[in-house]
Amino acid sequence: MFLADKRFSVRDVVDYVANQFDGVHVAPHLDNYDHQLLARFNDSLMVKGNGMVLHCIDQIANIILKVLAHLMRTIQSKCDALEKTTL
Repeated sequence: MFLADKRFSVRDVVDYVANQFDGVHVAPHLDNYDHQLLARFNDSLMVKGNGMVLHCIDQIANIILKVLAHLMRTIQSKCDALEKTTL
């Protein structure tokens, strides 16, 4: 993503979001100017009181967890069926 002619990587956005929640990324690698650019971008796209970057990360994580839960159940079901045929 580019903001004010500055390139931000996925890591930059993840670090920004993690630091918003006092996450495990204790040592931010973003300088103050970069942090302010991401904060302004995030705040400019408010959805239900949440900045867009934070809101999207939450939605993405929610979808991934649902998909992984379904995948886990499918794998477990196939393993159970395989186990029954080998007994």
